[in-house]
Amino acid sequence: MSSKYQGKVFYGWWIVAAGFLIMGAAYGIVTNCVGLFVKPVTENMGFTRQAFSMNQTLVSFAMMAIPLLSGKIFGRFNVKTVMRLCTVTLVLAYGAYSLCTSLPMFYGCSVVVGLSLGGVTSVPLSLLISNWFHERRGLAIGVAFMGSGVGGMVFNPIVSSLLQNMGWRVTYQVMALAVGLLVAPMTFFVIRQDPEEMGLTPLGNGRVLSEGPVGDGMLFRDAKKTARFYLLCLCTVVASMAGSVLMQNNAPYLTDIGYSLAVAATFTAVCQGSLAAGKMLLGQLYDKVGTRRATFISNGATALGLCTMLVASFSPALIPIVLCQGLGCAFGTVAHPIITQAIFGLKDYSTIYGIISAMGSLGGALAPVFAASVYDATGSYKGAFLAMAVALVAINVVYGRICPKEKKEPQEIQ
Repeated sequence: MSSKYQGKVFYGWWIVAAGFLIMGAAYGIVTNCVGLFVKPVTENMGFTRQAFSMNQTLVSFAMMAIPLLSGKIFGRFNVKTVMRLCTVTLVLAYGAYSLCTSLPMFYGCSVVVGLSLGGVTSVPLSLLISNWFHERRGLAIGVAFMGSGVGGMVFNPIVSSLLQNMGWRVTYQVMALAVGLLVAPMTFFVIRQDPEEMGLTPLGNGRVLSEGPVGDGMLFRDAKKTARFYLLCLCTVVASMAGSVLMQNNAPYLTDIGYSLAVAATFTAVCQGSLAAGKMLLGQLYDKVGTRRATFISNGATALGLCTMLVASFSPALIPIVLCQGLGCAFGTVAHPIITQAIFGLKDYSTIYGIISAMGSLGGALAPVFAASVYDATGSYKGAFLAMAVALVAINVVYGRICPKEKKEPQEIQ
């Protein structure tokens, strides 16, 4: 096997490029455009926002099944096989939204969408990048996962235009086709499970990482006996919930406070572009300044963005919101795999990260229910924004206790 790539592009970067497109089409459309459907569907079908928001909750809960079982699933089946199957079911289930005539039908589709999305995005892509990169993981993860932000930026105005001109049913059909055309070529023709499949070795193979040598770490049975594991689970739920509350309610909140749907869609698209850049920047921050500092910076940005949403009717405030969403909301996809590796190593990474990823999905599932409940009770999302900002300040303190120090100093919580 060869570890030298002189004159050639290391194939791992093609895996990263495939991940970029997969996240852009699958995650970027299914999750990052969901807010645009809230008003058209609820007004047309007579649903409450809270009832319709349950779709995103079900998607998030269903996504949890994949990471919770990732050790068994990806230990038994090739990652490529799982991703191919989930590509097909994702396209069919997302397109089936267009045929729904009742909430139970929407909910049934959402369960399949969530299972499929979990099997083709974050967990399998994180596993692939861990297989292919022993160094520059932060950059690789940041570039791959920034696809969801670029996808949101590209597809939000498209979805907005389709909704206004063709209605929500046709919009679901068109976007399902877009998911299939962009994701299927990647999962069927580009993805390779590991370098050995091509007679190669991982990038940086044999080198020592800044926070531990490759392959070191804890088994899940040992990790679950530590306080650090459960604190990380709690922090992951809260951080994911906060980021989702901020990112998913851009369009409905801005239209509620007087902006037009076109302005709200444009703002959402710009935020998705900022998110894309933020993911690459955050990945590089983790590589350069370490786990603790990068975590503090990202969560601080999310908290600031949530607070600034309270004065979003003052249009200049939209600028810092865009910047804060970019660096802050990148945390959910970029930081969790990096923090998991930094704390627990790679020895049983797929199992431990599966649990942490599930906690992220749980936070995403709770976010729309929490935000919609606050809206239904108060007529505004402001209470949800403020509560999440306070929660982020609290978990930043916890992250400071559980994340490894940059010079391998003894940990404060075992």
